Amino acid sequence: MTDHVLFSLKHPLKCSRYFVLVCCFFCFNFFSIPAAFAQYDPPFEETSVFLNVPGLGGTELEALMKGEKLYLSVTDLFNYLEIKNDHSPEFDSVTGFFLNSNNNYLIDY
Repeated sequence: MTDHVLFSLKHPLKCSRYFVLVCCFFCFNFFSIPAAFAQYDPPFEETSVFLNVPGLGGTELEALMKGEKLYLSVTDLFNYLEIKNDHSPEFDSVTGFFLNSNNNYLIDY
């Protein structure tokens, strides 16, 4: 029975093909895994802001931030300001009125 030698210090260039395959496998995984675990950078960052309205008080609203722009939910803002608002079933527009039912508005995204 012959012994299979994977690697020999006496003859470092002579090695088993299994040893070469295992080394290649580990090298490939070592260099490819950092890319697999890279964090996805979302286009928007979720945050909350405090809105203070004189005579009405303050509240915290959820917001989205992209770069230096801040986006607030129209319905959340109008609900806090007690402005009548109804959103469409597809959430692509908001309708309502301001102060009296003759002052209608439509916000179409």
